[in-house]
Amino acid sequence: MTTPGGGTYTGSAQNVGGNANGDLVFAADVLRPSAISAFQGIFVLEDGAQREVIYRGDALPGTSPPRLYLGLVGSGAPAIDAEGDVAFAASLTDAAENAVERAIVVSRAGELGVLLKQGDAVPGVPGDVFSDFPEVRMDESGRIALYGFTTTGTGVFLASPPAPAVLAVPPLGLVTLTLAITASAAAIRTRLRG
Repeated sequence: MTTPGGGTYTGSAQNVGGNANGDLVFAADVLRPSAISAFQGIFVLEDGAQREVIYRGDALPGTSPPRLYLGLVGSGAPAIDAEGDVAFAASLTDAAENAVERAIVVSRAGELGVLLKQGDAVPGVPGDVFSDFPEVRMDESGRIALYGFTTTGTGVFLASPPAPAVLAVPPLGLVTLTLAITASAAAIRTRLRG
């Protein structure tokens, strides 16, 4: 089967997510016409049509220094809301594939942007920064919940999306990130010792 961006799917869909409309978002390996190896892309099936969200090597707008999509990370599937917007935990790299960092990437109204990345400040916890994002979820209205590792522990964070009229990509713009639940590393160790 041919992909929207050109190329052929080389395997079955991986990490499939869906919404109440019956739309699906998934990762799949694709072999482009001039390539030797297949690489991962993220695709959406909606209303009987397919579209490509991102493919390995695609640039993430507004990143400085420039970052390219390397692939999904963590245990979760990409998430899709009722409008067809997509969120996923990704590994990003520089052009030489020397630097690799984790990020939450969002495609809203067809525009890609980085919501959060490694090194960003944790809201409500002075001096704490994000280090990894193993999972992201999105509800039908576009609100994003993510599980994140920080330098002092772990937490569940909620991100409210901007209204479509004020969307700015990137940065994703006017996103309110709220700490929902957090556990410091010391508290986790104390609970484990019982």
